Amino acid sequence: MERWICTECLEETDELVTKTFHSDTYGDETVTYCQACHSENSMEPMERCPECGYGWRSKRDYVCVKCQLRAKDELRRFARRFTKEMLWEMQDLLDGHALDEFQ
Repeated sequence: MERWICTECLEETDELVTKTFHSDTYGDETVTYCQACHSENSMEPMERCPECGYGWRSKRDYVCVKCQLRAKDELRRFARRFTKEMLWEMQDLLDGHALDEFQ
């Protein structure tokens, strides 16, 4: 089963809707469109979340929305352990670096 997400309105669907337009000058052109906001060529394929294996994610995202929220919650919980000064120091340490470089 394949799922699709609209990059304009973030509507998710199992069905990709297409329209074909005919032009004598340019020939036939097929475009996809979102049923919710009617944006043309705004649909992207989605895939299963590699973290939980259950949710769906856009190929531009690392994880699904549920896992994104869980990551934000874990980060907030972690950040509460430190003073503002320590958080600023960590921010300076991370400047230009990815978190996985510190594992």
